[in-house]
Amino acid sequence: MESRLAIYKKILSLMDQKRMNAQRQMHQRRDEVYKKVPEIEDIDRKINILGIEAAKKAALSPDNSQNANEAFQQEKDILINRKKELLKENNIDEDELKIKYECEKCSDTGFVNGKMCSCFAQLLMDTAYNMSGVGRKYETFENFDFSYYSDEKNDFGMSYRKNIEKIYNTCLKFAQNMGKDSGNLLFYGNPGLGKTYLCGAIAKEVVKKGFTVMYVTASQLFKELEKERFGDEEKEFSDCMEDIASADLLIIDDLGTEFSTSFTVSALFNIINTRSIDKKPVIISTNFTLEDLAAKYGERVSSRIMGEYRILKFVGSDIRILKKFRG
Repeated sequence: MESRLAIYKKILSLMDQKRMNAQRQMHQRRDEVYKKVPEIEDIDRKINILGIEAAKKAALSPDNSQNANEAFQQEKDILINRKKELLKENNIDEDELKIKYECEKCSDTGFVNGKMCSCFAQLLMDTAYNMSGVGRKYETFENFDFSYYSDEKNDFGMSYRKNIEKIYNTCLKFAQNMGKDSGNLLFYGNPGLGKTYLCGAIAKEVVKKGFTVMYVTASQLFKELEKERFGDEEKEFSDCMEDIASADLLIIDDLGTEFSTSFTVSALFNIINTRSIDKKPVIISTNFTLEDLAAKYGERVSSRIMGEYRILKFVGSDIRILKKFRG
C-alpha cells in the first residue's frame, strides 16, 4: 500500500482537477449563454470594469472610498437586474452561470475553515483501502428487493419476509439518524441473505449525509493491520488504526473469513473497545452463528458484541441461487 503522504498528495491533485473541471464547465456554459444573448456578456464586462474603477478610486482617494463604493453598488445593481431580466426572457437558469462544485461545503478544495472536509476524508479512506463500494458498487435502500424472501414462517414464528422487513427498517433508521448515539449493529446468518447489500446501502446513505465511512472486509482489515504492525514495529499508531479511530462509521464485512491468529483476536477487541469508548458506531456482518463467534474470538469480544450491539439475524434462501433460477 502506498504511504499516507503519497495518497494525500494524490487526493490533493484530484481535488485540483475537480475544481478546474467545475470551473471549465462553468466557462463553457457561460460562453453558450453569451453566444445566445450577447447583451449578457456586455453586462458582465461592464460590471468587471466598474469594479476595477471603484478599486482605483478608493486607492487614490481613501477619504471618498465610501461614496465611490456606494456609486459602484448602485450601478452594479442596475446591471444585475437587467441581466436577470435577460436570463428570464431567454429561459436561462441563473445557476448555469455559477460554478457547480461536487462538494458545495468546501468548493472542491478539500478543506473548510482550515479543517479537512468530509469529502476529502472519505476520499482518503476510499483510496487507502480501495473502498469503491461506497456510493458506487452497492445498491440503494430504494432498490432492495423483498420478493426474494418468502412468507414461509421461520423457527421464531415470523415469516422470512417479515423478518427482513424489520431488519431493513432498522438499517434505514440507522442510516437516517447516523450519529454518536446510533449504537452498533451485528448482522449474522447464512451467506446470500442480504447482509453485505444492507451494509453497502447504509454506507452510501451515510456518506451522502457528509459522514465518513470506513467499509472494509475482515480479511482486508486484519491483513493491513498485520502488515503495518509487523512491517514497522517502531510505528506506534498505524494509518489503518488512525482511519479506524477517525471514521464516523466503521463497517467490517465478512467477519470470520480472515486467517485467525492471536493478533487478529486482540486487534478486533481493541477496535471494538476503542470505538465503544469514543461512542462511534460499528456495523459487523458475519456468516458465523453467535456460538461460532464466541468460540473463535473468545469471551472478551463476544461479551462486548452481545452487550453493546443490536443483533439482527438474517434468514431465508440464498438470494444468489434464487437469482440464477429467475435469470
